[in-house]
Amino acid sequence: PVAWTVAVKNSLNTTVRSYSGGGPTIACVWDGKDGAGVLQPDGVYAVAVSATVGSSSAAASGTVTLDTTLPSVVLTAPVPGLVLSNVYQSTSVSATGSVSDTNLSSWTLDWGAGSAPTTWTTISTGTSPVSNGTFGVWNWSTLANGAYTLRIQGLDQAGNRSTVTSTVTVGNFSVSQSVLQCNHGSGGTV
Repeated sequence: PVAWTVAVKNSLNTTVRSYSGGGPTIACVWDGKDGAGVLQPDGVYAVAVSATVGSSSAAASGTVTLDTTLPSVVLTAPVPGLVLSNVYQSTSVSATGSVSDTNLSSWTLDWGAGSAPTTWTTISTGTSPVSNGTFGVWNWSTLANGAYTLRIQGLDQAGNRSTVTSTVTVGNFSVSQSVLQCNHGSGGTV
């Protein structure tokens, strides 16, 4: 029979978790905790695998990165509660802020109707950190008046996700003339 061991070691080469078993398949999943169940700090860990059959043995090693830290996401504009109106500003607004993570995979800026949207429309995406910069420009000129939510999400390579939202109100105005007009100055009656 085959006997195998797996050792997870920290940067000081101290074994923080070990597994052992028998059979032709090695199956173990490290949950980021040591043998006492304490979550270990983020970082790179060495994994050493050895297998023995009778008097023969084999060994292999590699590394794994433990990442339990959420990406840092900040949306500085537009601020929650802002009223967007074609009366006193352009019909688009820049979404600005920051997103960062040691192992950042991507970020997404999107918008949805209402204060708790169930569907989202992507405005822009990226794979590099943003520091006090512009994520994208949201054009709201064709939208009906009402509440809308902008959302920025940061995702890292370990699948950790952070989300920040800002709900704003679109309040556009339009003026139209009636087809029926009366000219009181030229003797017409109202």
